[in-house]
Amino acid sequence: MKCATLLTCAFAFQDPGPLAPEAERATFKLAPGFVAELVIAEPAAKKIVDVAFDDAGRMWAVTASEYPLDGNEDSRAAELYARGGRDQVLVVERPWEGEAKSPRVFADGLAMPMSVLPLEHAALVQHGSEILRLDDTDRDGRADKREVLLRGFGIEDSHLLPHRFLRAPDGWVYMAQGAFNHSNVVDRSGRTTRFDYCKLARFTLDGERFEVLGVGLNNIWGIAFDARGEFLIQEANDMGFGVIPFVFGATYPGIGQDRLRPYAPVQPTATELRFGGTGLSGLALTTSAGVLPAPFEGAVFVANPIERKVQAVRRVGSGLETRFEMLPELLTSSDTRFRPVAIHFGPDDGLYVVDWYNPIISHNEVPRTHPDRDRERTRVWRLRASNAPRFEPPDVTRFDARALVAGLESPRMFVQRAAWRQIVDRKLVELAPQLKQLALDASKPVAARALALWSLEGLRSVDAQLASAMLRDADAALRQAAVRGFASSGATLEQWLALDPQPLLDADLEVRCEALRAVAACGDDERIVDLLLRGTPAPDESEAVICEQDRTRALRGASLAVMRERMWRRIGLESRVDALAKWMGVDPEAAGAPRARNEPEARALAGLVLGDERGAVAVARTLRASGRKALPEELALCARHAAAPGVQEFLSVQLLNAERTSALLDALLAAAPVTLQEQFRSNLVDELSMLHLDDPWRLVNAAAGLELAELSYQLDDIVSSQFEGDAVRAAALRTLVKFGAASDPLCIELYDRALPGDELGTEALYALCVSREGEAVRSALERLVNAPPFIARVGMQRVTSTKIGSLALLDVALGGEIETRLLEPRVLDALRSALPERAADIDALDARLGNVGRDALVLSGGPDDYFDADLSLAPPFTLEAWVNCAQGIENREGLLAAPGQWDFNFSGARPRLWLGPARGDVLISRRSLEAGRWTHVALSASADGRLRLYLDGELDSDVLVKDFPSASSLDVARTTPGFPELRITEWRLWSRERSPREIALGLRRAFDGERPADLRLRLPGDAAKPSGGARVERSRDVPALLDDEQHRARSERYERFAALAAAGDSSRGAPHFERTCMVCHALGGRGESVGPPLDGAGARGIDSLLAAVLEPSSAVEAGYRELRVDLVDETSVVGRLLSESDDSLTLQPTSSAGASEPRVIDRTEIARVRWSKLSIMPEGLLESLAPADAGDLLAYLLSIR
Repeated sequence: MKCATLLTCAFAFQDPGPLAPEAERATFKLAPGFVAELVIAEPAAKKIVDVAFDDAGRMWAVTASEYPLDGNEDSRAAELYARGGRDQVLVVERPWEGEAKSPRVFADGLAMPMSVLPLEHAALVQHGSEILRLDDTDRDGRADKREVLLRGFGIEDSHLLPHRFLRAPDGWVYMAQGAFNHSNVVDRSGRTTRFDYCKLARFTLDGERFEVLGVGLNNIWGIAFDARGEFLIQEANDMGFGVIPFVFGATYPGIGQDRLRPYAPVQPTATELRFGGTGLSGLALTTSAGVLPAPFEGAVFVANPIERKVQAVRRVGSGLETRFEMLPELLTSSDTRFRPVAIHFGPDDGLYVVDWYNPIISHNEVPRTHPDRDRERTRVWRLRASNAPRFEPPDVTRFDARALVAGLESPRMFVQRAAWRQIVDRKLVELAPQLKQLALDASKPVAARALALWSLEGLRSVDAQLASAMLRDADAALRQAAVRGFASSGATLEQWLALDPQPLLDADLEVRCEALRAVAACGDDERIVDLLLRGTPAPDESEAVICEQDRTRALRGASLAVMRERMWRRIGLESRVDALAKWMGVDPEAAGAPRARNEPEARALAGLVLGDERGAVAVARTLRASGRKALPEELALCARHAAAPGVQEFLSVQLLNAERTSALLDALLAAAPVTLQEQFRSNLVDELSMLHLDDPWRLVNAAAGLELAELSYQLDDIVSSQFEGDAVRAAALRTLVKFGAASDPLCIELYDRALPGDELGTEALYALCVSREGEAVRSALERLVNAPPFIARVGMQRVTSTKIGSLALLDVALGGEIETRLLEPRVLDALRSALPERAADIDALDARLGNVGRDALVLSGGPDDYFDADLSLAPPFTLEAWVNCAQGIENREGLLAAPGQWDFNFSGARPRLWLGPARGDVLISRRSLEAGRWTHVALSASADGRLRLYLDGELDSDVLVKDFPSASSLDVARTTPGFPELRITEWRLWSRERSPREIALGLRRAFDGERPADLRLRLPGDAAKPSGGARVERSRDVPALLDDEQHRARSERYERFAALAAAGDSSRGAPHFERTCMVCHALGGRGESVGPPLDGAGARGIDSLLAAVLEPSSAVEAGYRELRVDLVDETSVVGRLLSESDDSLTLQPTSSAGASEPRVIDRTEIARVRWSKLSIMPEGLLESLAPADAGDLLAYLLSIR
């Protein structure tokens, strides 16, 4: 809420408020020679988010006034899509004419449709999880029929729903989806396609087919193609991909780090340009000639709503060598609400700019329901060259067949493309001869010839004669269009084989890739395998760059070309494994053997596709013969089948080269476990033995992953070395434990010299727990008593995992030499499993322990783990519980929730209350929870919405929440699934706001006797059905609770000192404060810093103050526990840890006299280090004073504000 408040203040300071359209236009700074004209504005429409133009020249618009509403936060999103919302599909007639047009409504009752594609008397519209076709069957101008074409799109993030529908040259509809949405798209044929994160896809106009087109880039809002059918796309985050060429099947860096295939090469950026901001939202270009003044002729325009600009770049080069240069800005605005979120060239060659007009552009920067979000205003602007003659666009839907063919040669992009679409949609097959003539006429513009080919493709009328003729054309884009059209026209394999020239041998990469895709789609003929393998190029990854986005390695130049071609060959082979295996079995010297069988790289690629032992042998033989550097996946395949004939010989050769050895190790580890021949294993160990000084991590990983116990000596060196980091020493120790080779004396030394909880010391303790020597296990048990709670629990599990450990534990437990809290019921169950012959002793131990401990709720992070309580809740109330979280505390752990509306959880280890997407987090604790430690958490709410959060009985934070909402369907411990383990005991819900004193005094009260009337629910105890893996389990390490008599004595003690404080004199308390408190605490910079500073102590209130002074060890923070360091000279130092380094510890020693000078202790002097469970503050401070003096001291503490 603080962030939202700051943003609200920022808006109030910077934003002068909304301007009328005319006033906004006055803020525009346009490039010379351009004017801005208003097409539509409120109140005629609300929140237009995108527009498109039909073949009659009408502008279609979709509104998103409900935005944002995210399904991953609010269940109302799905409900909204189901019932329909306030959004519309609008149509504007003759948008190039005049200003402030009034639209007609084509469809309404929609919710946040992000894209529209107009058709004849119909439109395709994205709506929630579906793509709809809306038809006007009675021709009255309004949709009266709704049909689902595609379903199953994710609705988690409303600004990343499917968008930017574009009819492409191949006749499919292209579209994008953004990050964080997860989809299983079902087309009308019933096929399901996984479609997660940032991707491009295409679907047929009838919805029968849907397929992924490209992978990556974070949120593609710009998709456009030029006169030759070459695509440009745009990534929103401006990390070098603000404008980038797109080719079919491309993979780019992006959220999710998906690839079209695991082996797909990553495309590099094509520019070093940066546009500013992180929300680039559209691309536009026009192929019309002479409509834009210099320097914008042929420019590509970029919508930038963050920077409030429409920018421009010039394209230089083509294909893999495409680059971009920045041009002057076309439009900027000083109005902070100007937000160009989409741009498109219209039928008149004006650039139409969709202005979201909002001070807030992102759905994340403030709460979803922030009052500054503008849900009413909208503008669409038309930018045009002021000196260019106005163009009156024709209604191409009225053209006859002859006019449509002529339209393909129009100098105007709108006429060209509308004519192409009309020819296809009307199925004017009779125009095929004229279209072929146009396509073949080299004197005609390339754009017209391309449009003729696209039209023939849509009519399925590209025959072999035309394809062969076009394959001789100098323009690669026309050759590619001919190949694609020939495939779409149903060409058979025989027809492909008869083509002259052969497209598989074309000089252009994309023509070859198109041909590979086409041949692969020609059925099951076994000859296709040889065609796909013939001429396979050797892999090349030498030309690479590191992208800014996620530091991804991308290929460029010749390397990218080679790996793209290999990718399409491989994709075509993946569905032909049986035929490929048969191809591999043919003797290459036999008569009639397939041509490609003699090509080594063809065999190597075939081996990768097969992915079995035969493949590994083929790869190994090829690479040994050629001597080329192996790909990581080739090494991985050989590593998985290292025992196959000839494979380990090949792998041994890799050890002769340092660079290849490194790659081989990576491959072996990725393939682990693998079987290594004796000689190769010996060679590998020899090579690794020399690494432990230069690259200890590589040695440790190799030893662990490949189970090379022969490296134990080197691992022991690493563990013992004080010159290596603790992380690699701990990893080496884990590996030694795996081999049963850890040194018990070294582990004892490492643990005793480490701070409890340090990684290396913890691993040493765990190693002792699984030692094969009973004495070492007993040493571990002795140390587990003082270990941090979470480590102690894990250690007990390790001890009971072996029979030696179980025997040692049982003997120690029977002798009463171990704390009861460590003997959890699950530990006894493990002992029973390990030692069935000692069942009588274990039963006796269990009987002796009796009912020690209490029941606890246990949740293990399953998706359905919670206790079904179905509670309703409204102020006033108090919710409290003792909680014990595993390491890595986050919002997956909590006390009470109803998904999407109410969640009291522990995000970032800090208890917080979240009240749905509209309000977000309304209260977050200042103090953090400590993993493995029981903490009492309480949340109270007054009738007027005053929330107070307490940790261990102390007030941590409070806030007033106006109009605090009631909640229903609340379940206990229900929150985001996925945490390791959460334990809860004494979960209580009260029907009133309990006072600070009641919370402080009642947190340790058992309430096992007469139940208070206002205690609504207590768990464990009351009825609440466990769901999923949730369960109730006896726990012996829970906080000790007080019975009624003990509670009464504790309350009387509190009340006595509270009364003394009320009667005390703060002025008389100052001297007592200086004598008793400032020896360990600072105030205003004066005093010692053994304990926490006491500035503001009085703000805590008397109850929190008494809890800290009377029971200082009950809620001590980790930084203020007492640390005991035993030295090798048999003396000890006790105090507060100030700092640590690899060589020493620095302590602030404490005594009854207070603080001493800090002491630096060299680690070589340390015999053992232990945390005390006690606070460094002594017990009984107030009782040591006369009653009046104690009251004066408390009064003084309360006066410190």
